[in-house]
Parts: sequence; structure tokens; C-alpha cells
Amino acid sequence: MIDVSIIYVNYNTVSLLTDSIDSVLVKTVGVTYEILVVDNNSVDNSQQILLQKYADKIQYIALPANIGFGKANNEAIKIASGRNILLLNPDTILMNNAVKVLSDYLDHNLDVGVCCGNLYTKELEPTFSHHKYLPSLITELDILFHSPLKSIFKNLQHNYSDYPMEVGFVSGANFMTRKSILNEVGLFDADFFMYYEETELLVRIRKKGYTFYNVPSAKIVHLEGQSFELKEHITFLMLNSRNIFYRKAYGSLHICCCNIVNLATIISRLILFRLLNKNDKYCYWQKRLKLFVEAMKTN
Repeated sequence: MIDVSIIYVNYNTVSLLTDSIDSVLVKTVGVTYEILVVDNNSVDNSQQILLQKYADKIQYIALPANIGFGKANNEAIKIASGRNILLLNPDTILMNNAVKVLSDYLDHNLDVGVCCGNLYTKELEPTFSHHKYLPSLITELDILFHSPLKSIFKNLQHNYSDYPMEVGFVSGANFMTRKSILNEVGLFDADFFMYYEETELLVRIRKKGYTFYNVPSAKIVHLEGQSFELKEHITFLMLNSRNIFYRKAYGSLHICCCNIVNLATIISRLILFRLLNKNDKYCYWQKRLKLFVEAMKTN
């Protein structure tokens, strides 16, 4: 058995994916690994480009349709040979030997079920890497009251120390766990198409008594969009998956409370940005309110 199976899910992101794979090949030493790419029926010539560039350096799994993030990962996990499983987003670039750092940490800390590294923007500024809590009513209240002051609470989303930190939730952009744990708790829930599938998996892993840690010596660039832009389809998927997660993890009463707080967040932002005459942000939250209502109807 090799040390790490590195899994990517690709959907029309081949230009980003090649940069990420290149960083793995250059930065990863001292650990045995394989790279598996699951393609969700891309139309950007991904298969030809990847196989021509990497040949036998990757395993390419072509799917006949876009089945979503979690289910696509499941296809790779089923055939993965690694003792540890690292899920990487195509828009990540390793800054150092992060694969070995994370794998060694899991190997030496058997009570830890999932670990992640520190994420940075393309300008190498700290960005969201983890959260103190799993999504719940507590995090909804945190967004309502702390989000406008989030620069004061940086330690909730990024580890500024040199030491591993226990966290409640890790970013799915770099998510390492043991394959034995996945054999124990099961794979990603097929009810999720995109978003919150790794969160629901974390709940099951936590119920088995495992902890989650951020390991800051593993450093990764995450090229996720930083602009204040609302992509309606993506936002709707996120809100819909959020409702599915809350229902599965906590039940109907909890989701009702979370939705009330979420609605309060939206209304408070609408009032705030109207008073500040910030029309772009006011329009953002107007659209967010519309999508929130649509997601409620769906669930």
C-alpha cells in the first residue's frame, strides 16, 4: 500500500488542474503517492490534455455525466491504493511538501481523523482554511454578529501560529483522512450534489471520536474567487445543500432556528448597506434573499 492517494475532481478546470498537478510533482518528496483525477464529463478537452501531459503519472477516471463533487470523489476512493486519502481542489497549488507534512501528522496522531493545511490567496495572503466549529446554529450566529468584524477574529479561519491547532471544520480544498476511517464511517453522502458533503462526512467522523486538526506547516495556495460577486446557480446549490446538511446532522428544529438566524443576517445586511449607500452590496443581498426563499421552497 502506498502512503497517499491524491484525488482531484475535475469539471472544465483543466488549466487550473495542470498547475496543481505540476506543484504536486515538484513539491512532493519523501512519501509514496498516486494521483487520481475524476472527470465529471468535462467539455474542455481535459482527457486529451491530461493524458498527453502526464501519461502514466495519473489515473484518469472519465464519468459519463456530472454527478457532483462527493459522488465523484467516491469513485476514486473506491479504487485508491493509499493508506491516507488527500482531496485536493483543482484550484490549489502546493507551496511546500504539504502532502508529506499532512500524511506524517495523521500517521503520528491516531486520534486525529482529518487534517488540513493553511490556505493562502494568490497574493499569499491568509485565507479561509478551517473554522472553529462545524456549521450549526453557533456558526450562523457567528456570521450574524462577527462577520462584519471578521478581521478581528482571524484565528477562527486561519492558523497564525507555528503549531497544529484543533478545529471544528476543515476546508474541503485540502482534506486528508485515512482510508480506514472512510471504510469505517462510509463515503460521501449521495444526497449532496455540491457543497456541505465534506461537512456531513466530518459529522460522521466526529461521532466516532476523532478530532480534526489544522497543520500550519503544510502551506497551499487556494485560487478561489475573492470578489464580492454572487453566482446565482452556485449560491442556490450552496443554500440547498446547507438545508440538507442541517436536516441530516441536527434535525428539523435546528434547521428552523438556523434559517431564522440566516434570514436575520440577510435583512441586517440589507439595512446596513442601504444606510451606507453601498448599492453593489445591497443588490448582492437582495439576490441572496431571493435565493434563500427559493431554497426554502425546495426543501
